[in-house]
Amino acid sequence: MEKSKDVYFEGLVKITYDTEADAAYIYLMPEGQGEGAIVRQVQVEDGPSESDVILDIENSKILHGIEILGASECLPSVLIDQLTTPPTGQN
Repeated sequence: MEKSKDVYFEGLVKITYDTEADAAYIYLMPEGQGEGAIVRQVQVEDGPSESDVILDIENSKILHGIEILGASECLPSVLIDQLTTPPTGQN
């Protein structure tokens, strides 16, 4: 039996990055799902030292997303590069 498995969910997980605020948001719910839900924000206490990581949790059990303030300090630089580079063929 496999202990772990890598699964890529194209079209499900979405990451946005605001360069001015140096803030990223990782959406874990498909667009339109979970709208209007009562979500509680929980700050990760022992997160990266130069960043704030905040979990958006519905009913104390469903993780909707992850907000990262100071994202460039803790996310891999290759990911930040992809988030700040316009798609090929666009200005």
